[in-house]
Amino acid sequence: MDERIRPGLKPDLKRDLRPFGLGLAAFLLLFTALAWRKGNPIWRWELAGAFLSATLALLRPAAFGPIYRVWMPVALFLGRVNTAVLMGVFYYLIMTPYALLLKALAGDLLDERLRDRDSYWKPAARRKDLTSYRRQF
Repeated sequence: MDERIRPGLKPDLKRDLRPFGLGLAAFLLLFTALAWRKGNPIWRWELAGAFLSATLALLRPAAFGPIYRVWMPVALFLGRVNTAVLMGVFYYLIMTPYALLLKALAGDLLDERLRDRDSYWKPAARRKDLTSYRRQF
């Protein structure tokens, strides 16, 4: 399971579990703050869970092994789904209108409609002075 995240590397659970436990504690603290702000009495339990998670992450990170093994395949799946959704949204909501607008306003930028030529190559104007060779970029 961990090999899919870092191919070719052996899983170093102690190194991976401590940040996982601290991240879980931070996540619980976020929900603690939200519950406290809304006046929900469950915030005390969430704070206790965050404290327990942070303490275990610092003193005994191996306690997060079972949770980590269940969570990582779920996280990989969610990452793939999010990537596909976000890329689709980006393509259809940003790139497609941009391309249609560019095509409508700028016309044929590549001169593809000129069928009487063998090539679409446009010769570039060359500068022959030495400064262009010294500062190429």
